[in-house]
Amino acid sequence: MARKLSAVFFFIVAIISGMQLARIQISVLGSAVAQTAAPAASVPASTSAAAATAAADTGLEEQMINQMKSQMTGGAGAVVSPSSLGPVPASTMMQNTPAPKPADEKFVPSEVSPVFAATKKVPDPRAIIHTTMGKITIRLAANLTPRSVRHFIELARGDREFVDVRTSKKTRRPFYSNMIFHKIVAGYFIQTGCPFGTGRGGPGYAIADEYHPNLRFNKPGMVAFAPVSDGTKTQADSNGSQFFITLNAMPEFNDKFTIFGEVEKGMDVVKKIAAAKVGPTDRPIRRIYLQDIEVVDELTAKAAVHGPASVPSTGSPMAPPQGMAPPAGMAPIQPGGMMMPSGQNP
Repeated sequence: MARKLSAVFFFIVAIISGMQLARIQISVLGSAVAQTAAPAASVPASTSAAAATAAADTGLEEQMINQMKSQMTGGAGAVVSPSSLGPVPASTMMQNTPAPKPADEKFVPSEVSPVFAATKKVPDPRAIIHTTMGKITIRLAANLTPRSVRHFIELARGDREFVDVRTSKKTRRPFYSNMIFHKIVAGYFIQTGCPFGTGRGGPGYAIADEYHPNLRFNKPGMVAFAPVSDGTKTQADSNGSQFFITLNAMPEFNDKFTIFGEVEKGMDVVKKIAAAKVGPTDRPIRRIYLQDIEVVDELTAKAAVHGPASVPSTGSPMAPPQGMAPPAGMAPIQPGGMMMPSGQNP
């Protein structure tokens, strides 16, 4: 009897346990079916918006990456310029393109920084020569020897290119700067304008002779170019930068040297320079410098020469000063630069 009761008890316990286990499984299965049927209802709205934004950003990023890859591989289309200058054709990109052959080096005037603008037209120009002994004012013969005057003004102002003796390259700046009077022959002339200070230098080019019947060496103070010379004979059409100022009338120089001006004021300074002691080569023992040359027009020149209350110019602005007489027995002296032997540098 006891065994039957025990068996019945265990049977009832098993039935009850089975019913509880079945209830749990049904509950789990129902929850899963509910989540599958309505997933959006169980997700908060903020979480759904964040997920959508992230998806959009990812798509845009992938699109940009694909576009960049297409451009880098030479794909068709336009490349957006980083400087926002508009679309640039993709063919302009430097990809597998051989480097262009460099052009031959040539001197380009625009590469040189000009000191002054183009030479201004002056109707009656003056050149004020500043020296360590004073100022000399030259009235330039612009109407009689215009090419020579224009050449002189362009060199003085820095409007014309010349070969710099220091670098052997073309440059553009005021040429007459801190040059010495390298040749003084008492009673005849003083000479300057050589960048070497030896009489062998110039601007690297030459201009032709230019004569006029109204310009003669008939008085002191005539200003003329010193062409290339071997000491006894000058070379035609070889005027450069060197020039001389006469101390007396020298008619033997007529039609041999191009006159481009005459001393208007400062002949006393010319005489002081001419009185300097010189060495065997006619070079002053103590250096006398041409510091610079200032080119001015007629009105400015009158103010500089006569002061504010200027006197109108009539013909020759001033009477020719009395020059020094040449020493007795002195042979005629030729001004000019020294002729260089072939292939020799100064």
